[in-house]
Order: sequence, then structure tokens, then C-alpha cells
Amino acid sequence: MPYLGCREFAASFGEPLVDDRPINHSDDLGLMLFDMSYRHDEEGRGVGGEPTFFHARLENGVLKVPAELYEGEV
Repeated sequence: MPYLGCREFAASFGEPLVDDRPINHSDDLGLMLFDMSYRHDEEGRGVGGEPTFFHARLENGVLKVPAELYEGEV
């Protein structure tokens, strides 16, 4: 579940409806968190997370996440 800055502000999204149009706004949003990768010790306990960021840009109301970030996702 994506969230907007902190987990208390969960985001919902989906395919646009037939009449939906993107907003007329473009902006550089800076670094945005994509995911956290967690390592585990030999007993299976989490020992820390490694964040993955990407440079986010809003182009005419559309934020595109680089496809290569999804490689290896299950």
C-alpha cells in the first residue's frame, strides 16, 4: 500500500475512469522512496532495511515510476 509521506496517509490509486483527465501541473518532486529491502540474520530476524529511492517528476499530472525498479519484484 503506497503512502504519502507517512503510513497514516495511505494512498489509493487505480486505472483512470473514462472521463478522467490529468491535472495541468508539472513539477520536480525530488527523491521519492520506492521500497525498503530488509536483510535477515541466520535466525530469520530482520536486521535492518535498505531504502531504494528514485528521482520523481510530475509531468502534466502524471508520475511515472521507472520500470527497472520493479525488476526482481514478486
